[in-house]
Amino acid sequence: MWRWRWRWRNLRTKLFAAYSLVMILIAVAVSIPMYFYLKGDIERNVIHTFEESVSGMDARFEGVFHDFDSISKQLYLNADSTGKTVTQYMDDVVYNPGGYESFQAKNAIENFILLISNIYTRMHRISIFTENSDFFSNLDSEPDAIRSRVRSEQFDPLRSSMGEAIWGYHSRDYWQSGDDTPVFTLGRLLKPRENRVGYLEIQVNAADLLALGRVTEFKGTELLIREHDHVLYSTMGERETEERLPKLEQLAETTNEGVSILQDRSLDEYSFYLTSPSTGLTIYMSVPEKELFAPLRLFRNVTLAAVLLLILLSTTVFYLLSRLLTQPLYKLKQAIDSINLDDRNLDIDNTYHLGEIELINRSFRKMNERLQSNLEETVRFRTMQLQSHFDTLQAQINPHFLFNILGVIQATAENGQIKQVEYISRNLADFLRYAITASKSITTLEQEAAITVKYLELMKTRYLHRLVFTVEIDPKIQYMHVPRLTLQPLVENCIQHAFTDIKHPLHIRIIGKSDGNDWEISIEDNGSGFRADRLVEMKQHIQNYLDTINSNSDVQPLHIGGMGLVSTIARLNFLYKGQFQYEFGNRPDSGSYVTVRGTIKL
Repeated sequence: MWRWRWRWRNLRTKLFAAYSLVMILIAVAVSIPMYFYLKGDIERNVIHTFEESVSGMDARFEGVFHDFDSISKQLYLNADSTGKTVTQYMDDVVYNPGGYESFQAKNAIENFILLISNIYTRMHRISIFTENSDFFSNLDSEPDAIRSRVRSEQFDPLRSSMGEAIWGYHSRDYWQSGDDTPVFTLGRLLKPRENRVGYLEIQVNAADLLALGRVTEFKGTELLIREHDHVLYSTMGERETEERLPKLEQLAETTNEGVSILQDRSLDEYSFYLTSPSTGLTIYMSVPEKELFAPLRLFRNVTLAAVLLLILLSTTVFYLLSRLLTQPLYKLKQAIDSINLDDRNLDIDNTYHLGEIELINRSFRKMNERLQSNLEETVRFRTMQLQSHFDTLQAQINPHFLFNILGVIQATAENGQIKQVEYISRNLADFLRYAITASKSITTLEQEAAITVKYLELMKTRYLHRLVFTVEIDPKIQYMHVPRLTLQPLVENCIQHAFTDIKHPLHIRIIGKSDGNDWEISIEDNGSGFRADRLVEMKQHIQNYLDTINSNSDVQPLHIGGMGLVSTIARLNFLYKGQFQYEFGNRPDSGSYVTVRGTIKL
């Protein structure tokens, strides 16, 4: 008994019990409301899926019905250049067979059907035919099928009608034996109160009208479509269809707007139905309740398993943490309270020579060293950025540069080239805004290349045909990070020094390439190049500068004009650390190059 009481008083046991209990309470408090909220959401989504399926199907049937009505009206109302309508041409075909008028009428009817089929593209077939087996359609038809079908009992409902639209469903296109596409049909008797001259029929692919979509994922889903007093289409068996008809007749009498939902407890199923006053169709869809809410049961099981797994993992973690935290916890708090970045010999008191305390001591010393090193690097890097910014203001945006550009603007304005003045002024404003803004020290290669192009375009207004430039940046590296004002100072060096002793136009190329995670940027020109002694001096100067900033020595400020190559390499070296290389020199033919390369920081 005493032993168990001592274990309960142990801090490790209390931590484990308290954390585990809190985790269980949190998991239960969060998971139960979330489950019921998501349960209702899933139920609404599932039911909404069936509602959308039924309403979408009804909308497609109504669309076909309205198109059919429109075609019917055009038969009576649209007259061609001779002043005749299609129904009048039908009279010529029926009552003047074999003559020229009959021949002309047949051509007019065929042209009408061709035009209509191009307008109403969702129709599979549009046909006009007579009791004399005169048949017109936008698709090929078999003569035998025409003769046998026209006088068959299939069209008795049309013969006895008064011009109303009558729906039908067939497992294939019966006018052509080679077409096995299931179709819905709409037919109508033409001129029913006069001479009953013929019939209009359209066929629409059944798959286009049904288009069940996600509903097919639910097993046991049945569909029944009823027109007035007979079944038009059903996926059920004959016996089941007969059993459902009384219920469907009652549902068809309802006038509710939108899709109605009925939960049938006796059959353990949900029914969705909609009656359209315009088409006369009642769409009825049923699905077993267990299949309808199968996603909900899956979600419930997954949620329960996830909560239990979370509780199990949490209690395991809390047990391990309680073991790790109990012994060095108090001393760790004291060490955290007394930590100072200037403390070079940081140690936690380890009177009992515990291995965990010694590991914490080492970790704290390493952390302190890293903090000091990172802080020094951050301060040094920001200092270089500020120094580069002020050097840029002094060396790059100096009165000489501004006087030259302003002189170009003045000369251009005096020549009346207002558009050119506006173009130069806009580029100058963009360049000055970018160069002066110091809020962000890092930018993207895309932005840096864009501002460099603006600078080159400004210089081109001065040097005209003597300056040519191309910029080729691989899209894969256009969003990589670079320090601000990386490319422009190197380009300015080309302009300042490459014009010496050359008579041909200066061509500057900026090339950015990538190979996997490696990148490379080169700035080349065809100018006079570096002098041999100057090249050696610059390489030594850059290496000395990098050695200085990598040591604990104070960094000497960059002199005016030193911004270009030295500062660019130094800032890229800081940004990419050990994943950066550079080289520069003279090209074999003429001019110079500067190449920097590294690995993209992921």
